[in-house]
Amino acid sequence: MNSIGRSSCILLICIFFVRCDDLYSINHMKFEDLRNKSKEMFFHAYNNYMNHAYPADELMPLSCRGRYRGKEPPRGTVDEALGNFSLSLIDSLDTLFIMGEFDEFEKAVIR
Repeated sequence: MNSIGRSSCILLICIFFVRCDDLYSINHMKFEDLRNKSKEMFFHAYNNYMNHAYPADELMPLSCRGRYRGKEPPRGTVDEALGNFSLSLIDSLDTLFIMGEFDEFEKAVIR
């Protein structure tokens, strides 16, 4: 292949990768929108757990009550993780911290 052909191939490959990068990237507004939706969904679950199930291990969504180990009919091995120590709250701590919700993180740790 001569140098013009090689240069043309390299140019086409570069254009392809630049163009593909644009296809899979998101703009700042879309990024903020997705971040806000994620926070909204997290706090929907977190607040409902805190309002309806705390200090139980998890929230039963249909009855909107807390689930404690040994107080509800067993679900096989699914309940082996429950230990009557506010499992959902402990599981939420890292998410609160990563999202920068330090005040809520501190409240959760104190509980």
